[in-house]
Amino acid sequence: MKFSKTKFLIPGLAVVLAVAASAFTTNDTVDESFVQNYINSPAPCQEVEESCTLQGTQECTYETGEYIFAKNGTVCDTPLYRQ
Repeated sequence: MKFSKTKFLIPGLAVVLAVAASAFTTNDTVDESFVQNYINSPAPCQEVEESCTLQGTQECTYETGEYIFAKNGTVCDTPLYRQ
């Protein structure tokens, strides 16, 4: 009888451990649809509304023709691109 309980206890503990471990894992991917957009004129790092991403081939520009950047710390120097 003792062997029978152990036979079910060990797989049950393995499942509980797997579920607990998966609850604490994180996904480090960046959702690029929520990148804040900034231009550097008339003031440095002025936020603007535009749909730009971190990847692409064509640089993102504002309606005034200025290039749009992402904020990197306290400066806005990471170029953004059109989707």
